[in-house]
Amino acid sequence: MSFKKRGAIKRLVGAKEISIFTLILDHYLNVFEEHNLVGLEGEEEEKTDRQKEIIDFAANSANEMIQSLGCEPLITKSKNVHLLKRGASKEDYVEGQYEGGAFDQYTMACYIMKTHSEVKLAVRVFHELIHFKSYHAVRFIGIVGQEARVAEYRLGFGAENRKKEKAKYFLNIDEAIVTELAKRFFRKFLSKCPLLEAEAERINRKIEEEKMLGTSSIRINNVFFPIDDVYYFQMVGENPDIELFGYGKERKVLNRIIDIIFQENRNRFSDREEVFNIFAKVLFSGNMMPVARLVERTFGKGAFRALGEGLDIT
Repeated sequence: MSFKKRGAIKRLVGAKEISIFTLILDHYLNVFEEHNLVGLEGEEEEKTDRQKEIIDFAANSANEMIQSLGCEPLITKSKNVHLLKRGASKEDYVEGQYEGGAFDQYTMACYIMKTHSEVKLAVRVFHELIHFKSYHAVRFIGIVGQEARVAEYRLGFGAENRKKEKAKYFLNIDEAIVTELAKRFFRKFLSKCPLLEAEAERINRKIEEEKMLGTSSIRINNVFFPIDDVYYFQMVGENPDIELFGYGKERKVLNRIIDIIFQENRNRFSDREEVFNIFAKVLFSGNMMPVARLVERTFGKGAFRALGEGLDIT
């Protein structure tokens, strides 16, 4: 059975009967292409033409990044992105994921909390669209009534961990890579969008002013964060409204691993970005072997598995 016209799903594990195989993939194709979700009545903001343009810009920027890694991007539409009102039933779930955004594989949807800032909207949408455009695989669990039950088997770098319910291998690495890609989107792409240019310039100017004053970190709730992790900065009276790229600890681990690999393999790589791109490509190709070989060669046998379990391999 071909996956070419089955939407985002690239692999289905555990379904041996053709009828079940087809039923599951037809579900994902339908929610991907038709996307007639129920349960969002009254909870979703109707997107303006301006918001649709920003969403399309984020999607096209993601596509450009993915193509630069040698992968074919999944073509998504603005209707797969839902802007939720405050008080929506999914608010707690979304806010608990990544500063106001979440991607759900089963409904093939990005859920973004309403925000007054178009830069915030663009960065949040980009982050979730990277998850959306990542490699997807699902596992057939069984038939309940007339419904085929499935579980997320692979999403990007993340892989199912059957030993621990709701746990995943490589989840930290996956989120670290996605967020690092979002930082590159903020630095290299935002200024290319006429709708975002003015706000992005104001934010970057404010960040540069803070750097010129010798500021290297921002204090929020008695915790210090690198100023390079700021992507939104606005003074509201005497109080700063600041938005940061998340997963700081996870990104610190990822970047330390990349630095060590680059230092130990300088004869193979021209710069550290080349190493990062090998990691990033896994999100969209689904092929972990190039990273596995590189990690094992640098850190020793068993290091890749330890990395997947969230252990420190450095």
